[in-house]
Amino acid sequence: MAAVQSSPLTPLGLELPPPHGRRRASLLVTLLPGVLAHSYPAYLAAYGLLMLAATAALFALTESFALHRNRDVQSTLNWLTAFLTPLAGLVLWRFDILVAVTALGVLLLLARARPGTAGVVAAVGALIKLVPALLLALPVLRFRLEPRPALRSVATFAITVALVSAGWFAYAALSLNASFGVHSNRGLEFGSLAAGLLLLLGQLWPLSARLDGSGPCLCLEVRHAWAPALAAVALPIQAFALALSSLWIALRRHRDDARDAALLLLAYVVAGKVLSPQYLIWLAPLVAFLPRLRWPFLAACMLTTIVYPLGFELLLNQVAWPIVALNVRNAILVYCVWLIVSPTSTRVD
Repeated sequence: MAAVQSSPLTPLGLELPPPHGRRRASLLVTLLPGVLAHSYPAYLAAYGLLMLAATAALFALTESFALHRNRDVQSTLNWLTAFLTPLAGLVLWRFDILVAVTALGVLLLLARARPGTAGVVAAVGALIKLVPALLLALPVLRFRLEPRPALRSVATFAITVALVSAGWFAYAALSLNASFGVHSNRGLEFGSLAAGLLLLLGQLWPLSARLDGSGPCLCLEVRHAWAPALAAVALPIQAFALALSSLWIALRRHRDDARDAALLLLAYVVAGKVLSPQYLIWLAPLVAFLPRLRWPFLAACMLTTIVYPLGFELLLNQVAWPIVALNVRNAILVYCVWLIVSPTSTRVD
């Protein structure tokens, strides 16, 4: 939920990146509608249409993946619709639907034995947001059984990232360096597990925690005596969570790309210092294929919207119920991890 200060609000109260972002090194996806629009209302319309097209592509990919896996297509699409409906504002006004599109595209290409193309798509997704690169762990973890696909996917990924990054750095090097510095120094974002717990402690000990949106990332962070230490250890904890998830996937006899990808993304989300509301969009198409996660995840999507944007003003004033809702949402996401890795009697596969 990294809001841009100079952006006006959309009709849903969500903030959208500005159409001209050269100084802030905005991603190409946010610049593209600005090529066609010369006013903010026109940009807003063009951006929304682009996200609608991406949503249509996500449904098409989900249908193809369901057919490939011999799953009930209608049921899978119905669940995807159920997940995205409460997140509709975020789908339209953030670009994270493109993360879901590229991530599912990688899985579909890997399933269809096209690892080279999967690497290219993963690279495109990673250049939008790093997350789709995590899915390349799946062929790498199967290296002993399938070395060639793993090498091809990693090679095409690296080449694509190198080529595109070279051009992008040539275009906006100074802005990119500034952007990387801002994001690497971020604190605990309000939606993360640690931030939610600190806000909950703030209800018990008033004035011990507060929300602050004045940082350089223009996002809402929690200020607390423990916050700097928790932010400092977040990256090692996140890396450890991903390593444990990868080990679990490597030890599984039964291969399930949707389950394994969902575990990697959940580990990344729940262990990080940033858990923006739109992150749930990444998981939606994967959870649609995992029956035991569907109802808990739907509850998490609904609670996310209750906290942001519906209860956001109350959260800023540290009213109790949005903070409780946020922590319940986070607990549900942790529970989804448990449903994946738990013993056979309750595991999703």
